[in-house]
Amino acid sequence: MAEGQALEVEELGGRQGPLGSMALPWTLTDTIFAGLESLLVFLVYAQTLRFEFVLDDFPLILQNPLVLVPWRSVPQFFVEGYFDRMFPTDPHNVYRPLLSVWLVLNQKLWGFNPGGWHLVAVLLLALVTLEVYSLGRRVLKSRPLAALAAALFALHPIHVESTAWVIGMNESLMAALFIASILAYLRFRDPDRNRGLWLGTSLACFALALLTKEESIVLPALVASIVWIDGRRDQGSRPTDLISRLRGALASSAPYWGLAAAYLAARFEILHGLGHTATQMPFGALPQTIPAVLWSDIRLLVWPSGLSIFYASPFIASASVSNFVLPSLIVLAVAGGLLAWGTRSRAAAWAATWVFIPILPFLDLPILPDGDFVHDRYLYLSSVGFVMLLALAIREAGERLQPRIKSVGIQLLVFAAVGLAYCKLTLADSRFWANQMELDAHAATASPGSNFALDRLAHQYSEHGQCGIAAAIYQKVLARSPRYWMAYLNLGACQYQAGDYGAALDELAQAAKLAPGDPDVLFFIGLTQFRLRHFDVAEVALRRAIEIRPYGVGYHLALGMLLEAEGDKAEALAEFRRELAYHPDESAARAEIGR
Repeated sequence: MAEGQALEVEELGGRQGPLGSMALPWTLTDTIFAGLESLLVFLVYAQTLRFEFVLDDFPLILQNPLVLVPWRSVPQFFVEGYFDRMFPTDPHNVYRPLLSVWLVLNQKLWGFNPGGWHLVAVLLLALVTLEVYSLGRRVLKSRPLAALAAALFALHPIHVESTAWVIGMNESLMAALFIASILAYLRFRDPDRNRGLWLGTSLACFALALLTKEESIVLPALVASIVWIDGRRDQGSRPTDLISRLRGALASSAPYWGLAAAYLAARFEILHGLGHTATQMPFGALPQTIPAVLWSDIRLLVWPSGLSIFYASPFIASASVSNFVLPSLIVLAVAGGLLAWGTRSRAAAWAATWVFIPILPFLDLPILPDGDFVHDRYLYLSSVGFVMLLALAIREAGERLQPRIKSVGIQLLVFAAVGLAYCKLTLADSRFWANQMELDAHAATASPGSNFALDRLAHQYSEHGQCGIAAAIYQKVLARSPRYWMAYLNLGACQYQAGDYGAALDELAQAAKLAPGDPDVLFFIGLTQFRLRHFDVAEVALRRAIEIRPYGVGYHLALGMLLEAEGDKAEALAEFRRELAYHPDESAARAEIGR
């Protein structure tokens, strides 16, 4: 296409032509835009390079022996669940072999230096931002509009959790493969003699995305939606009947559905089921809770203020106007508005589809922990569609507010206002991820109704020797949620550290009733009985904990100290060495061996 024709298509703003068809050749302008988008990501997230490891970084990176395995052991990742070796007796819903490979690779590169890991997280977000720009060029058919969408994506605070948190970068890794698959599929739809190569590339990227994170299973539905939206009747065109549109959508996406089915079959075999229940809900609670979850997701996308690692989101057993009727009306109003907009614009229709389809896997609420149904990272893929909708809305606002000749100025003004607001929120929310104490204190302040947030804050006080403050927080959690067994466990651990072994056993016994077989509960029961010199009971508890979780931090060390107290020094030495083999940085085990 000649440059003049390309500019003409660009001025049309994507209102004509098949959805996702290539209209704009890559030029110097694109290179400049791409460079600016990458620079924007680094400027916004530069402070994270000084941050520490937090939350699940400890068990999944620092204390995870799998990140230290030799390369010859990597194929084993593909025939086991993500948590199988860490928690072998528990049912899990996570199969992410490519994430395990990714963690091994980064450990080889950076060791346990958090700066290197954080750099990779920022690089991944920059890569996804460039892919969003490339996707915008195809769908929006406008370089400035695509650049605007990509800039909003880079600045959107919803990505703080996935970029400032090391283990959260799995969202960016999955999204990079997911969007690459869509881009390759759109290229496959172009009249090109290499169409087979592009389809193969798209399917390969989809397969890799599936092996990275489960939510990528929605990709076939997005592929089908492209053909479905393209087949509708536009002004001046001949209508396409619904059956033909459906047949075309299913035929075009058939290879992707086939690959998804193969993935689900493998997942079923490895995890012994498609999903395992984590939250027992009363009858009717699921449909009553979904509108509130959707409303929270919409609010976080539109105005992401007050972000937190945890949100108070319990299931709704009794519907009311505030927790069910009002959220339902808001969700229906938003869906209706987007549906009406989509009838006027193919790009808007597909962007809206991209917002809602990726949320669907997270509406299977029973597989998620109770009260933990909303997270920023769950909206990573949805944010791609949202920023495209936002870019289209900014363009339309400019055109409506001023004559065509002045619309560009209005668009830039609106973009500057939204972009600056997002930038300010992102910079502010990022700093809370600097270390564990800041993160937990912020979460408890931002989400005081979240048991997870209060439990984490109390744990920090306990770690810093302030067990009195920690115990008060745990008791507050238990007063409103008597079956929250983690609070019993942590309260017992806190009392153990304070030397109140009798009280510790009482709380740990409550935890054992609510979570029988949890290895951490057994571990602290063993430690407490050891301090009370009930060696036989302590040994049974510690050996059972090790049987359930062989890699548990401190498990073998504790058993070794018990065996030494019983006079079995040879076996005690063997346990100290096992602890050191699983956790090479465990200085206490090294000291015991040296002694």
